[in-house]
Amino acid sequence: MKELPLAARLYVAGAIVAGVAVVASFFPHTINHPGIFIGLLLCSSLASALKVNLPLASGGSMTDYEPGKPRLMACRKAGAKILPTNEAMAQALQNEEVGICIMWKARAVQWQKAGAKVETVAPKEGIPLYISGFVIPKNAPNKDGAHVWLNEMLEPSAQEAFAEDMGYNASVSNARIPPETEKRIGFNAEERKRLIDLDYGYLAKNDAALKEWWDKTFKG
Repeated sequence: MKELPLAARLYVAGAIVAGVAVVASFFPHTINHPGIFIGLLLCSSLASALKVNLPLASGGSMTDYEPGKPRLMACRKAGAKILPTNEAMAQALQNEEVGICIMWKARAVQWQKAGAKVETVAPKEGIPLYISGFVIPKNAPNKDGAHVWLNEMLEPSAQEAFAEDMGYNASVSNARIPPETEKRIGFNAEERKRLIDLDYGYLAKNDAALKEWWDKTFKG
């Protein structure tokens, strides 16, 4: 537990304290099956602990990016390059100006299809998810047409085309992705256990400050 960020430790501690308080409030009552009760209490404590995000590199989490900043600065001092576009990164990898980078897996698949000799690995610390989405603006001139278009995008044939052409994993369960494509774009069982969703509330609250740090401290 000491390896978790302070916020995570406080969360787990709070869950334990709350559980003790519940037990204390019902203490005078008779428990007909104490073994079952204790087992459920242990399961509850475990579930609370597992709600904390997997520790990422340097001990950060999806709700605390601060521990990652010193490591980023160390990479910068060691010669990490900042390139302006994905295409520039692909070119740098192709001519061996760059040997390793952080990139969406789908983009790496697109590079592979274009002939770039690149491979992908899934970090053991955790794999943050990247999700592309479609929305209908509130003032859309043709909302009925937009709903039809969205429904078509969720058809298996469209999802299969996304997988083949863009390297995106399907958003529906009835898409038939060829095994070779799935192997190239997907994640195995062990890797799927390490998938981590972003905390969009944390990002919304800290976006401006993170960008300022990136522009003025890391890039500067």
